Amino acid sequence: MLRMGGARAPKGGITIGGKHFVGGQFIPEEVLNAASEEERAALRDAGEGGQPTGDRRQPGIGFASPNKSDDEMTVQEAFAALNSERHKRMKRAFQQVDDALGLGYRQIDIVGDWGGAENSVLIEYDQYQDYDELRYAMAWKGLLAEQKAVIVFEEDPDGEQAVFDFEIRGTLSEVRDALSRSGLTERSIVRLSTGVFRIVIYDDGLPLEDSEGVDDTRESRLRRFGEEHNVTISKTTGRGEELGVSWDKSRDEGAAVFRRTIQEYEERWPNRRRYRNRPPQKMASEGRGYDGPTRRIPLVMGIGRRKRGGHAWLLRRSLPWHSSLQRQA
Repeated sequence: MLRMGGARAPKGGITIGGKHFVGGQFIPEEVLNAASEEERAALRDAGEGGQPTGDRRQPGIGFASPNKSDDEMTVQEAFAALNSERHKRMKRAFQQVDDALGLGYRQIDIVGDWGGAENSVLIEYDQYQDYDELRYAMAWKGLLAEQKAVIVFEEDPDGEQAVFDFEIRGTLSEVRDALSRSGLTERSIVRLSTGVFRIVIYDDGLPLEDSEGVDDTRESRLRRFGEEHNVTISKTTGRGEELGVSWDKSRDEGAAVFRRTIQEYEERWPNRRRYRNRPPQKMASEGRGYDGPTRRIPLVMGIGRRKRGGHAWLLRRSLPWHSSLQRQA
């Protein structure tokens, strides 16, 4: 059964449920789930041989947390946990997944901050076949790290989600207080240097729980924040998803979702490269995977688990298709 969170139409296009999708066009998950057995078989056959589902490639990001404790950390504890042995071990495991698949990627240490906090890893991808492959890679990371969920995000002008990011100066306490006063309580933070931070906020497209009206959105709050603090905020429209289960479910239930995602991908793409679980080895000092300071390059995102919808990550993107929420002079 195709339950891929959506897919790209193969080269030459395909018709599902009476609607024709041209090559590279996104096919929504609900359309795939309603497809007949013949239509699903045609889509599988068109994608065999390890070729991408479409001919358009977008940058993306993945985010997964090594933290498996259900006890909430303080932000200070989460920053300290970035240097823990488990964090380093899981980063090596994440690297092995992406190396096995031949992906182009970088890892960045970040802290998720939404009232509680946790140490996390942002993976920036600049080479991969399609969204299916990103989901597969992130499902493996969620399974290995014993997470309840991860998040995958890919730039798509027709998507319903968005990522906002910016740099800001101040102490950690000052930055967090300023964000909270503006109603931006779910965010992730990278410490770039003393007194300089990078913030990323993911918008899942759903109404805010504390919204004061239809015009009170994450984007409107960010626009006001940028004007008040004289910062330029970049917006990337795309599609993203929380792959896994909700915060009140068990880690075993999350693992079942990850295993099903892995199985469905391998059945759908029998000739593509796969990952096979093995103990993480020492991280290579060079090669396709790189563990170093952040740069402004294309990304894809996946994330650890928090209690409410909408999460924030930290990344910095400077690409032509970004729109900017700039302070008006």
